[in-house]
Amino acid sequence: DPFAAVRGLREVAWVDRSRIAAVGWSHGGWTTHWALVRQGEHPAERLRAAIAYDPAAHADARVRVREFLRRVLR
Repeated sequence: DPFAAVRGLREVAWVDRSRIAAVGWSHGGWTTHWALVRQGEHPAERLRAAIAYDPAAHADARVRVREFLRRVLR
């Protein structure tokens, strides 16, 4: 759960809360996409940036590509 990870990182004293980002490969890349699409549902755990390397293309992933691209390309 990327949002739980953000909550946990915000509890670490030396972490700059305004600069938390996500990076993922394969399934982690898909999870990074998913987190960006769902950020609006988790305003307290927003990511500053995200990088998805070679995200897995699951047929049942149901990532809303248009919404994802709108958020990334703004």
